[in-house]
Amino acid sequence: MFLSTITSFAQDISELKIVGAPELDPSELISSERRDSNGEVAAGIIFLTDLTNLSFEPRNGPVGGTKADDGQYFLFVSPNERIITVRAAGFKPLTLYLSDIGVRLKSGQVWKITITGSKVGDLVPINILVDQQDAKVLIDGEEKDHKKSISTSLGTHTLRIEKEQYKTIVETIEVTNEKTLFQFQMKKVDLQLITIRSNPSDATVLIDDQVVGQTTFQDFKFPGIYQIKVTKPGYKAINQTVEVTENEAFERSYNLQKTVASLNLALNPQSATIKINNKDYTGFTSIELAAGTYVLEVSKNGYETYNETFTLAELQQVSRSITLKQYVGTLLFRINEPDAQVTLSGNGFNRSWRGTSKQDNIPAGRYTITASMQGYTNIQQSVMIEGNETNSVSMAFSDQDKQAYVDQQKKIAEQIEAKRIADAQAKRRAELAAKKKRDEMFKPQAFSMMGFGYGTPTLTAKEMTVVGEAYSFGWYIVERDGSNYSMWMDYFTSTEEAVYGGELYNSFEGLTMNFGMGYGLNIGSLYLHGNGLAQLLMIDLDGDDADYISVIDIGLGYKVGALLNFDGFAIGIDYSQQLVNTLDTISYDKLSFTVGFGF
Repeated sequence: MFLSTITSFAQDISELKIVGAPELDPSELISSERRDSNGEVAAGIIFLTDLTNLSFEPRNGPVGGTKADDGQYFLFVSPNERIITVRAAGFKPLTLYLSDIGVRLKSGQVWKITITGSKVGDLVPINILVDQQDAKVLIDGEEKDHKKSISTSLGTHTLRIEKEQYKTIVETIEVTNEKTLFQFQMKKVDLQLITIRSNPSDATVLIDDQVVGQTTFQDFKFPGIYQIKVTKPGYKAINQTVEVTENEAFERSYNLQKTVASLNLALNPQSATIKINNKDYTGFTSIELAAGTYVLEVSKNGYETYNETFTLAELQQVSRSITLKQYVGTLLFRINEPDAQVTLSGNGFNRSWRGTSKQDNIPAGRYTITASMQGYTNIQQSVMIEGNETNSVSMAFSDQDKQAYVDQQKKIAEQIEAKRIADAQAKRRAELAAKKKRDEMFKPQAFSMMGFGYGTPTLTAKEMTVVGEAYSFGWYIVERDGSNYSMWMDYFTSTEEAVYGGELYNSFEGLTMNFGMGYGLNIGSLYLHGNGLAQLLMIDLDGDDADYISVIDIGLGYKVGALLNFDGFAIGIDYSQQLVNTLDTISYDKLSFTVGFGF
């Protein structure tokens, strides 16, 4: 349904208007040093005009001042700017929706827009018919009541029709004496997701002056133009006019700039109480504050309070080194013993003197006075030294202090004697423990050992003597009283040449078996032993030119050696020698090493 009310009326004020289409000027660039409140490099717009005394009001504010030079104005704005209002004396303000006129700002780029004015005599009535009666109609950025005729100048105009939940209509219309009626239908649109982030996060987000949440903030909005504000205490607020467009997610990220100032304090004493505008900051050496005027108070018991009123500007850093003046007092001290040693201590202060004395320049505060005298127990008293005053304290040693000293010395002597006895007893216990450990170490042990050995025996028979190798197997049995029993069997071999019975032999091998009994010295794990041997010797002799013969001998001899027993593992060394031959004149002497397993 179209609604149109056609009325005519006169306008008594001229209008501003755009001439032609805006143009991007690639020859102009913005310095990277000119940045907006969010730290982004600014964009620029050059306004060309035949009018004078123009002024410009960007919705997000200008970035620095505006430069005017012979028919052109250079305006620096945020690259996120969307709306600029142009004013001139004698003309209606012209509100420019930049996206409507084809301007898409980017950091460092410059656009050119031509503006002129229309005289009152050039105005004609036009009618705008919209199917949504409550839609908002703007011509050249100025809101118009489309329910009645609108007076405007002949020529080209930018028409904008907007309503929540409907797609915004932006068209360029040509007004002539013949073309004064314009009709439009609006189309519904869907909600679009918007996301607003900030660094640091948890900043408050306002949309069209209404608090909607904190960053990171997400919600749905219909396409349109909105005023966004992001605030956080101690940081500069972000104000931007933004446009949410159809079928396009809207995202903005803002780096918030600190506006707080810094107060750095160096205090003496460091434990002093700090208050700024009656708020406690004790313990802080660097304090962040918003720009403003403050009252600083630094205080501590026993010191004069420091007060200062100061003003901080944004980002200003101020340092103060404050040393509080300490109150001091005088002490008149009296005591009945002139030779008494007196000490005043407390609050990191210490002073000593003898007997009755006047002490000046003592910092105000609470102290402990200790007096000592030979023959008396120490006496103490707490005293409060008031600043700028004379403080009196009297102390006296009494007979009770003397008796207490005697009792104390007696007690000390008893404690010394008790300690001496305890130390002696502890020493005796340690000596007994050491002796017991030595006794255990050298205590005789009974054990048995089965093992293997290797030796280098010397075989002597008549005129021959050869040295060979022997591999042994056998066991020992050792009693706790030191007696021992052993039985070993050797396999003997030698490849030395020797003459036996007038014949030359070049190979000797055989077996020996010996049985022994004896006695030894059993010292803990070490066993030194000696025993007699009964030995059976069987040797085969073989030569290239001689017949193979076997020699058997039974003899008697002795063995001496040592064994180390390690709880199940033993090693030993021994030497055995055959002294008496019964069947033949053969002797078998051997030095051997033994490894075995005991139990």
